[in-house]
Amino acid sequence: MFFNQRTFIFLSIIIVAIAGVAAPETLNYRSYVFCTLYMNLFSYEDGTELTVYDSEDTLYSGVLDKGEHVLILLPEPYIGAFELAGSKKFSVLTGHAPKSGYYAIDQNGSGLSTEFYSYVPPKTWSYHGYQKFVVFAYEDGTELTIEYADPNQIYHEVVTDFALDKGENWSSEDLSGEYVHVTSNKPVSALSCYDTGYFVPSANGNWPETSMCAYI
Repeated sequence: MFFNQRTFIFLSIIIVAIAGVAAPETLNYRSYVFCTLYMNLFSYEDGTELTVYDSEDTLYSGVLDKGEHVLILLPEPYIGAFELAGSKKFSVLTGHAPKSGYYAIDQNGSGLSTEFYSYVPPKTWSYHGYQKFVVFAYEDGTELTIEYADPNQIYHEVVTDFALDKGENWSSEDLSGEYVHVTSNKPVSALSCYDTGYFVPSANGNWPETSMCAYI
């Protein structure tokens, strides 16, 4: 998720009670988030029905195919608790992206995966060469492919079958403001490294463990 350290929006799902609109039973995959300003939804399968509810109404309802995303600007006062419901698994990034740093999570909530859709925030005025997109390998013989999406959400390759061994990483400072797609033959983690703190995924994809890779 996108998170802004100053407003305490965390990568973990925040469970809240939202009274009002009830999601249809056909939308079996649900999440509850508290966020500010923006919400970005990513689809990992064709024909994914997605609906976002606040306490009074339906904020968004639509269908996304694999690799598509939708950016939602929250209504005033640009902050609140929301219920997200999908017919298939999806991922969500929340918060004010230009001020955030975060690891991507996949549609299963894992910080390690062979496929991620994510967003790289634009470089800020305080850019000093440390704002970049970094992908970490956790196993020898990892082959990595990175793509970015054009305005029509068509993906174009940046690097293909890039070889990494355990503990090595691939990074770029040229993906500022881009939506990215990461695929690999073995699980990797993907970091949008900016001037905030973030939780670091471990070697098994969970967050509280003993073996992990990070850029500081």
